[in-house]
Amino acid sequence: MRIKDCRRKAAHAAPLLRSFQASIEAIRCASSLSLKAFAAQLGLASSSYFHLMTPNANPSLDYIELIAERAGVEPAGLLARPAATAELESEQTPGLLRRLDSRG
Repeated sequence: MRIKDCRRKAAHAAPLLRSFQASIEAIRCASSLSLKAFAAQLGLASSSYFHLMTPNANPSLDYIELIAERAGVEPAGLLARPAATAELESEQTPGLLRRLDSRG
């Protein structure tokens, strides 16, 4: 696989990763647990949880299913875009479209 192809795939995956991370963080906040305590509840080392919340994270589908099971939610629910994320992306889209239109 060429490097250019990898970058393109990573760019498309970013919104899905952000949705996943936002969903996990929402569950953590709702449980009123610290990052370390929440990681322990999920059966993860703190360092694994912290890495999962970085832009470099690349969780497999199996890992997402495991986290969903331990958090007591459906895996698809972790990948759905929260309303705040969707609103932010829709606010940014018109500017992107204007820039593309100006290029001719």
